Amino acid sequence: MTGAAFVDEMAASFQRAAEVCEPEETEIRLGSSRARLRCAGPALNRAFGLAFEHLAAAAPVSGSTNDALTVRLWDSASTGVQPPAPPWSEREFQARGEVGHDFGDDVRLSFRIDSGVLSVFEPSTNTAHCWVRDPDDLPPWEIAAPLRPILAWWAENTGRQLVHAASVGLDDGAVLLGARGGSGKSTTALACLEAGMLYLGDDYVLLEPGEPCRVSSLYSTAKLIPANLDDRLPRLREYVTGRHDAQQDKVTLSLFGAFPDQLVPSLPLRAILVPSVPESGLLALHPTSASVVLAALAPTTLFQLPNLGAKALARLGDFVTATPRYTLELDRELDRNVAVIRSLVAEGARA
Repeated sequence: MTGAAFVDEMAASFQRAAEVCEPEETEIRLGSSRARLRCAGPALNRAFGLAFEHLAAAAPVSGSTNDALTVRLWDSASTGVQPPAPPWSEREFQARGEVGHDFGDDVRLSFRIDSGVLSVFEPSTNTAHCWVRDPDDLPPWEIAAPLRPILAWWAENTGRQLVHAASVGLDDGAVLLGARGGSGKSTTALACLEAGMLYLGDDYVLLEPGEPCRVSSLYSTAKLIPANLDDRLPRLREYVTGRHDAQQDKVTLSLFGAFPDQLVPSLPLRAILVPSVPESGLLALHPTSASVVLAALAPTTLFQLPNLGAKALARLGDFVTATPRYTLELDRELDRNVAVIRSLVAEGARA
């Protein structure tokens, strides 16, 4: 089967679902572009809509955008409509229980056994289909960061790059915080938010080319280890959604209702930081090389996003080399980390 043929079957399945549950339409801002989400099934619309609240409320992009994304979504629990028969075999499943089937053309496909989410993207039309088995069975990480494969493929197709990183800033620009899990990036990003800085994300954001590059928000959620929340950011506990990711031992926070003016759609990118938690617990900031930053950003970005390869790595390298870069050894005192990030943004804006 060709990718185009499978897309046609997905479109036919969505149409049958739409006849059962009239689709709810939501337009969200994606940096300098937009996406239209057509969701057949209110439970699925509520589950995925949580993370996009701020982008639905953001000022729309002026004028038309030729690279806008369309996503058609449905779930079988609400509509009774199943997706087409799988075009993949059991041997195509990867270690995480995910399959990324290669049709031999440009169409992209991802299916996760654990979440029951099937994602299909057609680059020629910037159109995607997403099927979910049952919204009530979605794991917390799917609700905190929905449509991640689709957004990554669309980004690649339109000259952008989805990256596993946090981002915070001020009116004049933002910094990117990129490193593996446990590096302190989520705690640092949320400390900056609590201190009044602007927030674009704690786990995934979108990079867009330009002079300078821009970083754009994708999700209004955050994930944090409960111990860090209790010990270091206790005032944010009231924003926990109740969804606990037992696999990673993280809770999900919903931020837009509490910080509507601080969750912004896009800012110029002033610097990239590679945070770490040193044994000394003392603050240290040093310029660093592009290779160090790529080593921090690329592995988790490429591993967590299916069917990305050399093109994504090359584009990520372009963003890294075009932006000032630093390593940041985090202080035990969160206020000191916030202060140095504020200073970096201000200095970058003046440069």
